[in-house]
Amino acid sequence: MNRRADMNRHVITILLGLAFIAGCSRSELASGAEVDVASLPDQETWGAVLYTSENGTPSLSLSAPYMVRFDRADSSYAVFRTDPQAEDTTRVRIRLFDRTGTIATSIEVDRLLYFDESKRFEGLGSIYAVLHRANNAELRARSFAYDETDQVVVISGDVFITTSDDRQLATERLVWDMQQRQFSAEGLFEMTSPSERIQGYGLFASEDLSRYTFSQASGEFEVEE
Repeated sequence: MNRRADMNRHVITILLGLAFIAGCSRSELASGAEVDVASLPDQETWGAVLYTSENGTPSLSLSAPYMVRFDRADSSYAVFRTDPQAEDTTRVRIRLFDRTGTIATSIEVDRLLYFDESKRFEGLGSIYAVLHRANNAELRARSFAYDETDQVVVISGDVFITTSDDRQLATERLVWDMQQRQFSAEGLFEMTSPSERIQGYGLFASEDLSRYTFSQASGEFEVEE
């Protein structure tokens, strides 16, 4: 495969804001303090927007008030976050697309890391997401990791999902296969709906929680007569 074809397969574009400093931070420049140059970011910008695509089909887009980038011998990565020097509390906003180019989810997060080589995103801090393909079900958690290659999202920390028909799922760690449109939870989970309450292990469920199986569970069920 030639270089042009390879570039078309996976394209990443970063649009940078007007304020840009390479190799030092605004706060450090303002203070005039001595700094460790080796620890400084290679790039710093405000109002960053990032798009990724696969063969011309969008796979991810995000906007962030602030971005720093580190290019190191063992790893190159960027950190997107709220602006540490501003009163504005606007968070990082992300949209994930499936392989048809359909928006699968919109996410808000305090901090997002992107690792170039592995094409991996890691989000931290009060995750809030809307699952558009599941009738806008809402998801909350404390962290997530997203692998662009296989489009799998690993969600962790007080994971809680609420659907439009009052189904709820609570667990500590959830794996979301965006292509299969399925959740899985190996650990303890609790699922409730207007007619049932289940606790157990080994859950497999559709995005909207309307269909599910589990390997071990105990619960309460209400049966309409």
